[in-house]
Amino acid sequence: MSQFYEYKKHHFSCEKCKWIGVGEQTDGGDIINWESIEILCPKCYNLLAMIMLPTFEETMKYGTDREKADVQKRQNFVKRLHSSYLANCDQLPDIDADKIIIALCEEEPISKNIDGHIILCYGGKEIWREVRSFEYYPRYLKLGELLKEKYGERLVDFEVEYTVHLGGDFLNAFDKVDEFRKSLKKSNT
Repeated sequence: MSQFYEYKKHHFSCEKCKWIGVGEQTDGGDIINWESIEILCPKCYNLLAMIMLPTFEETMKYGTDREKADVQKRQNFVKRLHSSYLANCDQLPDIDADKIIIALCEEEPISKNIDGHIILCYGGKEIWREVRSFEYYPRYLKLGELLKEKYGERLVDFEVEYTVHLGGDFLNAFDKVDEFRKSLKKSNT
């Protein structure tokens, strides 16, 4: 059985305020590294335990119908995301120019059933489109490497808006993007 699905029946006691009860009476705290969740005393919010978040497999086995539907929805999104990825620089068009500036733009979903996209443009024309995820700065960096591989030193910038989708919760995301963009400019001086 999954630790996440068992903890609600588990007995807890708080050393700080002496509260005693079962897991379903506790409060959930912060999620740590997308791997575990804090279990807090409902009276004084003291940390009682760290519980591993369930895997997809555990949720499909022990979760509620709604949790199972959510997992299936997330798995479908991940499949769409990865199948839309630029995998090889040969998928990019040839560009006849001495200095190339590629712009990455975000396209918002038009409904909750449609994914948002990131779009690579050159000279105002779309050259690639893929599904956007949250906190996609690592994907930006990977796309940048593929662009460098294709266009070499002719790539002088890979522009992007500094949005919440790009950086997410990672405090150094924009610094990493800036470093990459500066590396392009250095190689062209």
